[in-house]
Amino acid sequence: MMRTLAACLLCAVLLSSPVAARQQVAGPAGAAPPAPAGREHLANTRALPLSRLLGLCGEVKRMFALERELGTRPPTRDDIQVVSNATKCLAATAAIFETIRAMEPLYGERVVCIPSGVRDQDLLEGMLQWLEERDRQGGDDIFRLAAPRAFIIYIRQAYPCGAGQ
Repeated sequence: MMRTLAACLLCAVLLSSPVAARQQVAGPAGAAPPAPAGREHLANTRALPLSRLLGLCGEVKRMFALERELGTRPPTRDDIQVVSNATKCLAATAAIFETIRAMEPLYGERVVCIPSGVRDQDLLEGMLQWLEERDRQGGDDIFRLAAPRAFIIYIRQAYPCGAGQ
């Protein structure tokens, strides 16, 4: 349990808001970054909520459909928003999966057991289907979690350690 929480905490730090990064580079070279305000600092260190990530990921299918259309017409503002959100989804999920994989050597036991050859795209697709099923069953507790924690729960259920490892 503590290892899982540590994994989630590391994901939260690595996926904190870009505002914190902008604050760090905003000052002159060699100068210490300005101290963030208390409330703003707390908001920047929280993990990406699963509900926010799902809102972004809802645009992925639309983005793939747009790929075919954009060769025949100029992009609209809505098209740009769809591509932006879908790209954020794909980047965030890739970062979460990579963080989970990178943390594996830090522990004596495995946090998750993702078989080799499983692509991030397959993990994301499986997770979205799993979340749809949970939603139909009324299991809304998962949607209150931070995205990294929800990913770990899904991966543990989809790929239990010891099953074919």
